[in-house]
Amino acid sequence: MVQERVLKTKAKETEESLLRHGMPRILQEVKCRQHIGQISVSGDMSKRDKRTIEGIVAELEVQIELTKNPNLLVFVPLMGLGLVDIVTLNRETGEFKAYDVKARSIRKSDYLAKDGSLRKLKGKTILRPRSEEQKRLGVEIIYPTEKE
Repeated sequence: MVQERVLKTKAKETEESLLRHGMPRILQEVKCRQHIGQISVSGDMSKRDKRTIEGIVAELEVQIELTKNPNLLVFVPLMGLGLVDIVTLNRETGEFKAYDVKARSIRKSDYLAKDGSLRKLKGKTILRPRSEEQKRLGVEIIYPTEKE
């Protein structure tokens, strides 16, 4: 109970800070997502499932990989909201790239496709598609490098 009150107080302070610094659009998105339950402000960490944790770890691994390139500046969005997880700027070429990070998922078995053919894909990475808006914006899907 106390932890939840502290988090709500911190959320209110963050909201006031955002308004002072002219970021109401981001704030509106955060409030909207809180309202529909996509963001939890409770202190109960047990609600974070395995997939959520894998996604966070994947993002951090990709950030580390990209940061190793001395020509890239790596940026992450405020509060992790939106279609893009990482934006990079190449200092030599001036090129911006936007990435959506996906945790690597491996097929556990072969499967029967809708056309009736057996797909022998056990052990292969499941490739995730981009949304229509991500395609329009040129966002690339990126996976963490496999560890040997």
